[in-house]
Amino acid sequence: MALPPTYPQRSHSLMKAVPPLLIALRVMLGPVLLEAATHPAMYLWIVPILVLATLSDIFDGVIARKIGTATESLRVADSRADFWFYMWVCAVGQNRTCDGGVTRV
Repeated sequence: MALPPTYPQRSHSLMKAVPPLLIALRVMLGPVLLEAATHPAMYLWIVPILVLATLSDIFDGVIARKIGTATESLRVADSRADFWFYMWVCAVGQNRTCDGGVTRV
């Protein structure tokens, strides 16, 4: 009985999409973080969002270097994603401290 053929190129091409997807995830997590910070019912989501963003920041570069897809444009996109995510973090901090850290319900 013959074994089914393997498709290493397809799995490699799927892996090439992981670093850009991780960068896009980090960009999208910024507004989600602000939303979580402005609703008391969602406060428990703040730390997991920060952890997920940090892990995506670490592993996008690691994966890109490991599979050989690290390019200048990917590094620029990563830097821009970092910038925008941390701008959202600052917006959360500004939102939380404008009223003395007291959330009015």
